[in-house]
Amino acid sequence: MGKPGADKILKKMIESSPTKYVEPVDKWQYPKIAGIKHKFYIVYFGREKVRQWQFCIPRGGVEMPAGSKFKVEVIDTWRMTIKPVRGVFETRKKDKYCYSAKKGGIIKCPAGRTWH
Repeated sequence: MGKPGADKILKKMIESSPTKYVEPVDKWQYPKIAGIKHKFYIVYFGREKVRQWQFCIPRGGVEMPAGSKFKVEVIDTWRMTIKPVRGVFETRKKDKYCYSAKKGGIIKCPAGRTWH
């Protein structure tokens, strides 16, 4: 992570998960996503400068219940902020690896920033 103390924000996120830990969800197709299948996910962009993210939840070898719903937050480990994204994202099966949002699903990130 980019800044001293950023590990604290990650620890807070993990401790807020339903199980207090996360695991790789699909280390082959989506190595930057960890979490608890169908409940809680963390998408890590590393040093990539991402302008937007297309909502995509890995299948991880298990079918997701139809119409599962998720809230999204953008975590900035440099500014040490967590910003909720407006709305709730309801899933639909996109392909054999991923579930996408039924409506919308484009999460915008501030241009030129490195987001995690």
